[in-house]
Amino acid sequence: MLASSLSRLIPLLLRHLDAYGAVAGEDAKDVVALLTQRLVRVVIAASLALLAAIMTCAFIIMLAWNQPWREWVPAVLALALALAAFGVASPALRRGNGTKPLFPRMRREWRRDRELMERTVATIRGSDSQAGT
Repeated sequence: MLASSLSRLIPLLLRHLDAYGAVAGEDAKDVVALLTQRLVRVVIAASLALLAAIMTCAFIIMLAWNQPWREWVPAVLALALALAAFGVASPALRRGNGTKPLFPRMRREWRRDRELMERTVATIRGSDSQAGT
């Protein structure tokens, strides 16, 4: 009786493994897109922060010059670039409650399959106990 039950379960398990591969591939694409977006934001923020540092250095140099209007140009640019870097980086680096968990489709499929397996095992055990009496 157990052998016939296993022979019915093996094709089911193989189909589920194949479906897991497809679902994992879809989830992996979503994860790559999310990480790529965050990486681009971080690279832009790092570039703007570097420019802000360069402009700060230019500001310090300009302070030594005699013309008063020159010192405000790099100061305002450095401040603007620093604010832009913060604005670009903050959504990418924030870990809020609104973010989706990774691999949601895989989690859903695992939950469904676990429920299906539990029902199948319960059915097999019920049929085995009835056959034994």
